[in-house]
Amino acid sequence: MREQELARKQTRSRTIRIGLMVAAAIVAVFVLVVIAGRFIDDEDTSDSFAPTAPITVVADTSATA
Repeated sequence: MREQELARKQTRSRTIRIGLMVAAAIVAVFVLVVIAGRFIDDEDTSDSFAPTAPITVVADTSATA
């Protein structure tokens, strides 16, 4: 009975250790992506929806009322 408890405890600690390692690896990948994004960010190429040229609105003042 004692050996089973010891084996269960070892399995649990190994599972926790593997889970923490996987979580740390995922966080490390996100951190690397953020850091790389700051260095690689090029202001000339923008993927935003903002217009690149100013928009000129011409009002029609000859409308009759």
